[in-house]
Amino acid sequence: MGEANFLPATVRGTSGSEAQVETTLGRVALPASAFVSGSPAVGKDVTLCIRPEHFRNANADVPTVSLGRGRITGSAFFGTHHRCHVAAGDTVLTAHLPQTDNPEAGAELDLRLKADSIVVLQDGAGV
Repeated sequence: MGEANFLPATVRGTSGSEAQVETTLGRVALPASAFVSGSPAVGKDVTLCIRPEHFRNANADVPTVSLGRGRITGSAFFGTHHRCHVAAGDTVLTAHLPQTDNPEAGAELDLRLKADSIVVLQDGAGV
């Protein structure tokens, strides 16, 4: 499967084809289709699975959602991308940023993603 970030969350509400989930980083609306092992249920604990390459910068040309902000604690250039470690509260995430970005340790990063790139795991599936 490759590298992935796992972020605990709780379903706080559902409406139509969307679910509101709350993480330690903040609350975000996700499509119900992100719940790969069943329908979202209010109060249920879930895990968000986020691949590092799915993070986008604020100038992305596609609609994105924000999980909050983090601070870059380290970065290395891997040729095709910058691999960054990002601290957000007590959570440490890995993000792959484009070659054209210039991430620096200490810089703040908006943790933006396309909502449909997040996979929601339920019932301990995959973790």
